[in-house]
Amino acid sequence: MLATKDRLCEWGITTEVKCNLCYSENETMEHLFFKYGYTGYIWERLQQYCKLCRGNSGWHEELEWLAKHLKKDDFINQIKKIVLGFAVYSIWKERNKSQFQSTMKATDT
Repeated sequence: MLATKDRLCEWGITTEVKCNLCYSENETMEHLFFKYGYTGYIWERLQQYCKLCRGNSGWHEELEWLAKHLKKDDFINQIKKIVLGFAVYSIWKERNKSQFQSTMKATDT
């Protein structure tokens, strides 16, 4: 699991839990990857691209669904896993830029 601000707060490392991307919600896995406008848009577009017809329900639910539906080890599923893994990496990288370099990506970019 990634060290989002809500988890860092639980561990006693920080007291600030607001998301650096929107400053209106607490930074949780669900918010960071699905509820924030920019990242919600990324997941929506990737689902269309990968022909995964479903909504964003939350971090744990999405992982369970992906594990169940992408377990066949064929070329197409490998590509989908790479694309989705890259999305997680890119979102986390953008979050870190916002956190440590005070930059923010616009929703429509």
